[in-house]
Amino acid sequence: MRRLAYIDGLRGLFALMIALYHFNKIVFFPGGYLAVDFFFVLSGFILAYVYLPRVENLTLTQFIGSRLARLWPLHVFTMFLFLAAYALSQFMATGEFRLFPEWNGESRLVSFFKNIFLLQNLGLQNGLTWNYPSWSISVEFWVNICLFFILMRLAKHPNKQTGLLAILSLSVIGIYAMLEHVLGSFAGTRAHTDQIAILFNTGLMRGFAGIFLGVLVYKLVMIVDSGMERWGSKLWGWGGKSCVELALLYGIIYIIAFDGVNSDSDYIAILLFALLLALLSVGQHSLLRQALSMKPFTFLGLISYSIYLGHMPLLQFFRARAEIFGTDGNLFVVSGLFLIATALLGTALHYGIETPGQKLFRKGWTTCFPSRNER
Repeated sequence: MRRLAYIDGLRGLFALMIALYHFNKIVFFPGGYLAVDFFFVLSGFILAYVYLPRVENLTLTQFIGSRLARLWPLHVFTMFLFLAAYALSQFMATGEFRLFPEWNGESRLVSFFKNIFLLQNLGLQNGLTWNYPSWSISVEFWVNICLFFILMRLAKHPNKQTGLLAILSLSVIGIYAMLEHVLGSFAGTRAHTDQIAILFNTGLMRGFAGIFLGVLVYKLVMIVDSGMERWGSKLWGWGGKSCVELALLYGIIYIIAFDGVNSDSDYIAILLFALLLALLSVGQHSLLRQALSMKPFTFLGLISYSIYLGHMPLLQFFRARAEIFGTDGNLFVVSGLFLIATALLGTALHYGIETPGQKLFRKGWTTCFPSRNER
């Protein structure tokens, strides 16, 4: 199946954006957390693109094995990498080794097993643990399992289910918005609300909303593309499409850089991104699509998962020297060094751990759960 180079480019940019956000969220992209929501949308789009044409030939076991092979090996490795980085950074800062950090009063052994089984962000605990960005990996995996059944229905009834998927996607987004507003209004005023807020604000609803929105975008793109082929027409010229896409990208970056802490703007940014993804994916090429498909961006996209899970362990070393987080002139120099180190580590993790780990996991999974043809 043809790889969508421009989506790799988007992934690479957002991975670096998240790294800078965690480095210093006050100075760099205060709304950088929205890049995770963009990842969810991209994930839904790619899963529909890859699996929808062949989901009827897959079993649930095969699908689970495929998703675990993609997500789990690097996740587990970076868990231990984070632990080692934390211990070393504590020694660098205090002269004492502290092997395990405190996790909101929770048993370290319990939090360890939650992370191993991708249960760390399903409302079973208060706060993030271990390699913090992996919260979205937990959400991604379990939402993917639910998505398998939706894709199966879409494959069997492609026309009937389009409207249902649109309703479901918009409903999830609406419920998430409502819950965020209600729980935000009542948090601290009712004792039982805090536990409910833990369940719904862990990111599970964000994952459902973003991933299903991505599937919806894919379905809409397929409908528009088929209509264009049928009528033999184009949406508009290359220049007009390029201008609209660049305007959407500008609006997204503006919200992330200057207005990302406003919840209303958050939803606007996510919808703008969904529209941008749709425009990039439909019709002829455009200036932005060609730029994102250039080799430097596609390479960043290739290693984006390793950047995403690998930058937090690296950041532990930088945090051992608190002065780099100040607002003096060294901040931009150190941030540049951090990005270079992140890209180098991401490259090493991708080729040394992620890729061979995926192959090894798939081989083991196939041995334990052979397909019907292999029995």
